[in-house]
Amino acid sequence: MRYEEVSIDNDNHSYWLGQIDYKIELSQSKTVLELKYIGEPPHGDSYHKLLINSKQVDGYFWGCNFIFPEKQRYVLCSWMKILFERKTILIDINNMRYSILAQYWYDYKIDNNVIIMGNDKFAETKALFINEIKDWITIT
Repeated sequence: MRYEEVSIDNDNHSYWLGQIDYKIELSQSKTVLELKYIGEPPHGDSYHKLLINSKQVDGYFWGCNFIFPEKQRYVLCSWMKILFERKTILIDINNMRYSILAQYWYDYKIDNNVIIMGNDKFAETKALFINEIKDWITIT
């Protein structure tokens, strides 16, 4: 399996990461993510395990779009607890906790310091306000 090292210093747009193993260095937050390739379903993107500073996060992470907002304090991406139920997860890297969002979103961008989640090339959108999230789960 091919392994690629990626250094990310921008927290304003999404990155497509999939199909291989990645070591992702987030320069602003001084965090290292490992995205380890597991496999591919018959109908789409690859799925992976995610480690944050060598600590594994529960579930599987889709090989598709990732964004690292607020000076890379957070990771927002596609996730599934069981194969193949796609959800959206927000991970708070500083506090090692996460929240599963109510609706699945495919892509993400920052617009005037607001996180915008979108489907269908942003034809459908919703703003995400992190300070309004109350249901955090601790990463153990």
